[in-house]
Amino acid sequence: MTSSLTKKEAAFGNLQDYLNMPRTLGQIQAAIRNDVSASTIARIALSSVQRTPKLLECTPQSVIASILTATAMGLECDGTQAYLVPFKDKRANVTICTLIPGYRGLVQLAYQSDKVKSVETRNVYARDDFDLDYGAEQQIKHRPYRKADRGEIIAVYMTARLANGGVIQENMWRDEVDAIRDRSKAGRDGPWVTDYPAMSRKTVCKRGLKWVPSSPALQRAIAIDDENEAGLNQSLDFLDIEAQPSRPAPQSPKDRMVANAKAKAPTVDPEGAQCAGMDAVKPQLATPTVAAIPEQQAETDVPNEAIAETSAPVQPKAGDALDATRKKIFDINMKLAPSVSKQFLEDAGLTKINEIGDLDGDAIQSILDLAVSLS
Repeated sequence: MTSSLTKKEAAFGNLQDYLNMPRTLGQIQAAIRNDVSASTIARIALSSVQRTPKLLECTPQSVIASILTATAMGLECDGTQAYLVPFKDKRANVTICTLIPGYRGLVQLAYQSDKVKSVETRNVYARDDFDLDYGAEQQIKHRPYRKADRGEIIAVYMTARLANGGVIQENMWRDEVDAIRDRSKAGRDGPWVTDYPAMSRKTVCKRGLKWVPSSPALQRAIAIDDENEAGLNQSLDFLDIEAQPSRPAPQSPKDRMVANAKAKAPTVDPEGAQCAGMDAVKPQLATPTVAAIPEQQAETDVPNEAIAETSAPVQPKAGDALDATRKKIFDINMKLAPSVSKQFLEDAGLTKINEIGDLDGDAIQSILDLAVSLS
């Protein structure tokens, strides 16, 4: 439990650090519309990783690039207009964020053209009354089954009505949709697993909208999704900034105890002692002390050799209360805007949020009071 939470904190801190870089904020502001601020993009990024924690495994650059690209097209990464999905690139051994436009997002972009009157998409279920005629005048007749158990999805179709009276229709059977899903690099994760009906509607909608007069934003959204389905790298708005080095993972309780003991032990210069004629005298080493650690850390098995270096046993603190306080501080910090979070760390005398694990007593309570005042 402690290990996984620590990794999450470190990854969240890395993203915050990337967003707080002046060059990052400057390039974000230069890449987006005038009615959107860089702090809005940063807030969307932090909200997205809170909603989908697996995004913390992605590179900060790919997360920001996906959000920037979606924002530039006028889409929100809210799980309806567009999705952010982690994808493991095994060849590069890195996890990247993949942008997947949703069918609601595609329809919204289609309406940017005054030549489009309406766009509708429907799923067809096994018990529905469905008839498709590909004659001179294509017709789709669909009467849904009225009871709850309509069976599995067997087909999906879209109908676009144009301002000039024209009608464009597109139909896909279940096996056609599944073939596209299987080619997608995100086909086994994300919305294809959790929102199959919506993704099938998006798939037929995208195919039909290729025949509809479209805006540049819609054309780009379709092209980006085509790249994803083909397993290619997406043409996103990447910033020309590398992320800062990753924050190191905190030491284990055992390593921290040994490091503290070694750091506080005085060093002896052998050559200096010989010059003073004291090579036969053993130096009197000061007894090292070890800072108390929380109860959950004190329970960790520590080798007898490390314990022997201390003059007194470690006194555990009230672990439950301290852990609850640290968790509350961490949760508040996650909800702060990047600029406010940076100021909070400076005022608290911290370089990173993980350092609250080394504090207790009045110090940790003071930091909690500061965090509450900023939230």
